[in-house]
Amino acid sequence: MRRPRPFAATLMYWLLVALLCAAVAEASVRAWGFLPAYALHAKGIPYALRFRLDESLLFRFLPDAEHSINALGFRDRAFSATRGGMRRAVVVGDSFPAGLFVKLEETFPKRLQGLLGSTEVLNLGVQGYGPDQELLVLRRYGKALRPDVVIWSLFPANDYNDLIKNRLFEVASGGELVAAEPNAVSAELPLLRASMLARLLWAGRFLPAEAEARLQPLLFVDSEAPTPVNAQTISLMRAIAEAFRKEAESLHASLLAVVIPSIEQAQKDAPADTSLNQATAALLHDAGIPVVDLSAPFSGHPELYTPEEHHLSAAGHTAAAAEIARGYAAISPAR
Repeated sequence: MRRPRPFAATLMYWLLVALLCAAVAEASVRAWGFLPAYALHAKGIPYALRFRLDESLLFRFLPDAEHSINALGFRDRAFSATRGGMRRAVVVGDSFPAGLFVKLEETFPKRLQGLLGSTEVLNLGVQGYGPDQELLVLRRYGKALRPDVVIWSLFPANDYNDLIKNRLFEVASGGELVAAEPNAVSAELPLLRASMLARLLWAGRFLPAEAEARLQPLLFVDSEAPTPVNAQTISLMRAIAEAFRKEAESLHASLLAVVIPSIEQAQKDAPADTSLNQATAALLHDAGIPVVDLSAPFSGHPELYTPEEHHLSAAGHTAAAAEIARGYAAISPAR
């Protein structure tokens, strides 16, 4: 007759089993890449796009063929590593190149491709991204896409604000750009990622309500939000610009920056101050980056924007593409 196992040994056995199961579940969730996914309801867009949190980029859109979001989360057709005999340019930026308020073929990256003829233009613009995320996009996808030219689209009216809210980078004492820990998303993610799946199954949400409430304004803010331009944000933007230039050089690609004004700066009657755009253009020039500043050609032309969303209209995208094409012709592709 077998002697009964001591209670302490039985307890230890089941604790080890539980720990092993938890470890397997955690490893599986991390290998799966499980992170919260939500629906974006942007002002003026008559449909919702789904996005997933990303520990590096903060978020990325999920594929949506109906609305021209490709497998990598960009508003474009599928990207191919095969280049053929054409040159290739990639556009990185925010909602302006993404162009969710116009048809895909009306976005300025696609219009630009039509103007350049022998250059394929890939659209890596993402609604809600800031300059820091755009740098990380180039670092993540640039090597595989092998561009000859990188076109960096900036919107100074809220780009400086993005650098603060995202908490992706800091400037070290020597002036170099360093990753900040934790960033706006990683600060809200639990240590045990499997707990998010358990919470979803139990409560119908990935994260505690208060965490999701903190994330919502961090991920998407109104483009007209006040811009805290000060020594810290200027230092961050300068370091981001230097990093962009170095990243393009590592890809053996030329770099061209595009500064997009706000609708207020294009008003006929009372155009807003464009000094921030001018200061940003000067900062980029100081970093050795050629710049196309759309402030002057867009001045007095509010019809280049959609009246409700204050993003580029189809006419605005066409006008932007024409100006960028002239800037593109002025630079010499690296290969």
